[in-house]
Amino acid sequence: MIDITKKAQEYMTTITNGDNEIVKLALEGGGCSGFQYSWNIIEKDIIDEKSDEVMTFDNGGALVIDGMSLMYLLGSEISLESSIMGTKLIVTNPQVTSSCGCGESINIDTGAASCPKEEPVAYNADMFYDPS
Repeated sequence: MIDITKKAQEYMTTITNGDNEIVKLALEGGGCSGFQYSWNIIEKDIIDEKSDEVMTFDNGGALVIDGMSLMYLLGSEISLESSIMGTKLIVTNPQVTSSCGCGESINIDTGAASCPKEEPVAYNADMFYDPS
C-alpha cells in the first residue's frame, strides 16, 4: 500500500489537465546511490493496464505507479513540500537503505523488496530414467 497525503493528491490533480493527462511515478536505475524517482506527466492512453497500478483520488485525480517499481514503493508515503525554493512531491520510503548527499538518488535492498521465492522442487533422477 502507498499512502498519498491530501495536499499531494490536490497538487497532482492541479498540474494535469484532468481529461487526458495523469502523473506517473517510477523508480529508475541511476544517480550515485543506484536508483532515483522519476516523476512524469503522461497521456492516459499510454498507461500499461496489465502492469501499471492506477491510484484514483477522491477529488477525481489519479497517480500511476510503474508496474516494475511497485514492489519497491510499497509502504511509502507521498507528501507535498512547499518552500521558498519551490514545491515538490516527497516519497518517504521505508525500503530505502541509504541516499546520496543531495537526496536525489537512493539505495534499496532489492533482495528484501522482491517477491518471496517458491521453495525449490526436488526431483528424483529415477523419474527421468527410461530403461527402454
